[in-house]
Amino acid sequence: MNTILRLDLFNAYNGFCQCSQECVEKATDLHHVKPNTKVNKKKFPLYLNSPFNLKPWNNGCHLNKPLPKEPSDKVCQVFEDWPGGEYEKSN
Repeated sequence: MNTILRLDLFNAYNGFCQCSQECVEKATDLHHVKPNTKVNKKKFPLYLNSPFNLKPWNNGCHLNKPLPKEPSDKVCQVFEDWPGGEYEKSN
């Protein structure tokens, strides 16, 4: 994953975990909201590592709190089909 994207996401959320609005834990890693499975990688290669699918989370929260609701396949497909996506796929 692009290191600059990682840093930008952590900075956008002030380095805090995004498991809930009340959480005050520091984020320790990025969590894929739509799971990064082989099937999803094949169906949604652009969406999976986009900023829309990554949230900073604390590892303790990741293990002990409910995960965020993942977006539907339709939402992910809109992202894949958005104009300009073909350029990303070809590079």
